[in-house]
Amino acid sequence: MVMSQAPSSETSVASSPAMKPAAGGITIRQILSQLRSSIRRYLFWQGFLGTLALVALWFWGSFLLDEFVFSLTRFEIPRWLRALLLVTALGGTALFALWKLGTAMARQLNERALSLVLERRFPQLDSRLILAVEANAGQVPAVSPMHDAMVARTLERANQDVTTLDLGQVFNPSPFRRSSLLASILWVPIALLAVMNFGAVAAWANGYLKLSETYRDRQTELIPYVLAQPGERKVPFKKGVYRHPKGSDLTLQIETAEGKLAPPRVRLDYRLNQGRGSGRTYLQVDSTGQSSHTFTSLLDDTSIWLTGGDYTTLSPLQIQVVDPPIVSGLSINLKYPAYTGLNTGDGFTSIPVIGTEASLPLESTFELQITAPQPLSEVRCELQAGPLRYEVLANQLNSQPQIEILPAAIAGQSRKPTRLPENLAKAAVREGGKTLAIPFRLHHKASELLEKQAAGETLELIENAIPLPPDTLFRLWLVDAEGIAATEPAKLLLKGIPDEAPQVETALRGIGTSITRLARIPVTGEVNDDYGVDRIWFEYSVDADTTLKEQPLGDYRSNRQKRVQLERSAAEPYVRFDVLPLDLAIKQKLTISTVAADANDVADVGPNVGRGQRFVFTIVSPEELLSILYAREINERKRFEQLISEVQRLRDDLVRHRDMIAASRAEPPPADKSELLQSIAGCGERSLYAIRQAAQSTDSVRQTFREIREELVNNSVDTPQMLDRIDRKIVDPLSRLMDQDFPSIDATIGLFRLANEQGSDPTAPVEDAILQIQGLLETLDQVLLEMRKLETFHEALELLKAIIGEQDDLAEKTKQRRKAQALKALED
Repeated sequence: MVMSQAPSSETSVASSPAMKPAAGGITIRQILSQLRSSIRRYLFWQGFLGTLALVALWFWGSFLLDEFVFSLTRFEIPRWLRALLLVTALGGTALFALWKLGTAMARQLNERALSLVLERRFPQLDSRLILAVEANAGQVPAVSPMHDAMVARTLERANQDVTTLDLGQVFNPSPFRRSSLLASILWVPIALLAVMNFGAVAAWANGYLKLSETYRDRQTELIPYVLAQPGERKVPFKKGVYRHPKGSDLTLQIETAEGKLAPPRVRLDYRLNQGRGSGRTYLQVDSTGQSSHTFTSLLDDTSIWLTGGDYTTLSPLQIQVVDPPIVSGLSINLKYPAYTGLNTGDGFTSIPVIGTEASLPLESTFELQITAPQPLSEVRCELQAGPLRYEVLANQLNSQPQIEILPAAIAGQSRKPTRLPENLAKAAVREGGKTLAIPFRLHHKASELLEKQAAGETLELIENAIPLPPDTLFRLWLVDAEGIAATEPAKLLLKGIPDEAPQVETALRGIGTSITRLARIPVTGEVNDDYGVDRIWFEYSVDADTTLKEQPLGDYRSNRQKRVQLERSAAEPYVRFDVLPLDLAIKQKLTISTVAADANDVADVGPNVGRGQRFVFTIVSPEELLSILYAREINERKRFEQLISEVQRLRDDLVRHRDMIAASRAEPPPADKSELLQSIAGCGERSLYAIRQAAQSTDSVRQTFREIREELVNNSVDTPQMLDRIDRKIVDPLSRLMDQDFPSIDATIGLFRLANEQGSDPTAPVEDAILQIQGLLETLDQVLLEMRKLETFHEALELLKAIIGEQDDLAEKTKQRRKAQALKALED
C-alpha cells in the first residue's frame, strides 16, 4: 500500500524525510505494511484453526450422539434430524468463518494504529515513530528553524531504529499455539479413526453428509414376511406396508438376511392403532435364522417394530386391516346333454347357485361363474371327489390370465400342470376381473382322466373343458388385485345326476298266472323317464331258456314323452302280449316283462334300459283254465252267501228295534225307557256300519266276476252265452245295487241315526229301511240263484274234464303196458 503525501504548507515541516529510507534500509512505511500483513495472516490462521476445530467438534458431537442413540435404540437418527444437524453445522461454521476470516481481511489497519503497536512493543522508539507518521501526514507544524531541525533529527533516528525491529516480537504466540493444539487434538483422532475404523467414518459420512436413509453397516439384518393363507404363501412387505384380511390370523416370519449374523432372539414391539393396546414379545431364533409370531384374529391396523442384534426397523412395519374378498355371486352357465332336450336358444342356461349345493345332469358342459365385489388377481379351486383331490388355479387375472389344472400337492413330488388354451383363459375373465367363468364338463370318466394326470400324464380336456367327477366339493379361495386373500373358502358341493333308466310300472289286467295257448295278455301301467321315453317293447323267455326275445309294442311311437301310459286307447287302457305266435305247449312256462329305453346317446353310457315286473305264466288247456276259474267262482259264491246272511241279520235287527221304538213311546213311559233308547241308538250306528260293509263286499264280488269274465275273453275260452249270463244275470244286477239300492238304504239309515240324535220319532225311517233291505235281499237271492245255475254248468264241465282225464290215464297205462310186453318179448 502506497500512502499519499499530504501537500506542503507554510505550517508543515517542508520536505520532511520522515518516511525516507535509511541508507541500505527500508522505509517506515514498508515496516508498517509488513506489520499490517503479519497481523492479517495471524488473524486468518487463527480463524482458520478455529473453523477447523468447530468442524471437528461438530463431527465428534454428531458421531458420539449417533453412537449413543444407536446403542440405546438400535435406530439410526431420523433423516430429518440429521439434515437439520447438517444445515445447522454448515450454517454455524460458515458464519464463524465469515466472522473470523472476514473480520481479519476487512479490518482497516492505518499507519498511526500500527505505529502505536510498535511504540508499545518497542519502548526504545520513544514516540519517534508516531512523530514520523504524523509528520508524513503533515500534522507537524513548522514553528521555528530550530524546531524543524530537531524534528528532522528525530525523524532520521526513527528511520534508523525501524531497521533493527523484529516484527515477530509484536505477536503473542500462545493463542495461536492453543488453537493449533486444539485443532490437532480434535483432528488427529479423526484421522486415526478413519484409518482404524474406516467403516464407522464412512457410515457417518453416508448418514450426515449424504443423508442416506440407512447408513450403518449392521452385522444383523432382518427381513420380515407374512405367511399368507391359503397355502402359507410368503409375502413381503411393500414399502413397509402389508394389507391383511380383517379377522384372520396373521403369521409374521422373520428371516436373517443372507451373509448376516443371526441374533439370538428378536424383540417384537407392536401397537394397535386408535389406542387399542400395545405389547412386546421376544422371539427365539432357530438354527436357520428364522423366527415367527402369530397375531390371532387381527381386527385393527397395527404398527410393528423389530429389534435383533444391531438391527432395528427405522420406521414401523404397517399392517393395514382390510375386508377380504368374498364370493358375492355364484352361478352356472349350463349346457345340458343333447339327449335331454332341455337346451334353448344358444344352448346355455344361467342358473344361480342358492346355498352350498347344486345338482346337474351328468355329461353337462357348464361354466362356473365366480363373482366378487372387487377385481381379482387369483382364484384357486380346491376340488375333492371322494379320495381324489386336484386344483384349478386361475392367476394373473389382471395381466396375462392363466388357468391351470394340477393334481393335489404331495410332499417331495413335482406336479405337472395342464393349461387351458390362452384364448379360453382370457375369455374366462369378465367385468374387469370381477368375474371368472371356468369351463367344466361333468363326465362319467373324469376320475380316470384325473388319476392319469396324477400319475404324470397330460390331462385330457373334454371339448376344451375341465373334466369334473360327479359329487365334487369345491373350495374357492379368492385373492384380489391388491394381493388380499380370502380368510375362508366359499364351498359348493356339485352333484352329478346320472341318467336313470326309465321306470316301468306294470300290472296284469283280466289274466291269471295260468293261460291258454291262445291267450292275449293285457298289461297296464306306465313308463316314466326324466328326459323322455324313446322305445318300448316286450321281452319274453320260455321255460329255462335264458335267451330273451323281443315282441314289439306296435302301439307306441317315439315322441320323447316323459310319461307314457300303457294303453291302446281310452276304451282299452292296456297293451297286449300275444301268446299264439309263440306256439307253446301245455305246461310250458312263459316269462314276460315290459322294457323301455331312453334316448341317451352318450358313448359307454346310453341308452338306459328299464324293465318292469316279470310275470310268469303256465300254459294250460282250456278245460283246466275253466276249472281254475270255477274254483274262484265257488269261493265268490260262498262270500256272497255270507253277505246275504249279514244283510238278513241287519234286517232282523231293524225289525226287532222297530218294536222297541213303539214300546219306548208308550204312555205311561216304561221303566226301562232309557235302556230302550240307548239300544235303539246303538242299532242305528250298527246298521249304518253294516250296510256300508255289505256295499263293499258286493262291489268286491262284482269286480271278481268282471275279472273272471275278462280272463275268459283274454284266454279265448269264452262263449256268447257264458258272457251274456255273467253280464246280465250277475254283474249288471250287482251294479244296479251299487248305484241305486245301497246309496238309498245308506241315506235312510242315516235318517234313522239322525232321528235318534235329535230325539225325534225314528219309526218312519226304520220302516223304510226294512222295506228297502227286503228288496235288496230279493235281488241278492236272484243273483245267488244265477251263480248256482252257473255252478251246475261248471260241474258238468268238471265231470267232462274228469272223464277226459281218466281216458288219458287209461291210454297212458295201456301204452306203458304194451311197451313192457314188447320189451319182455324181445328178452324172450
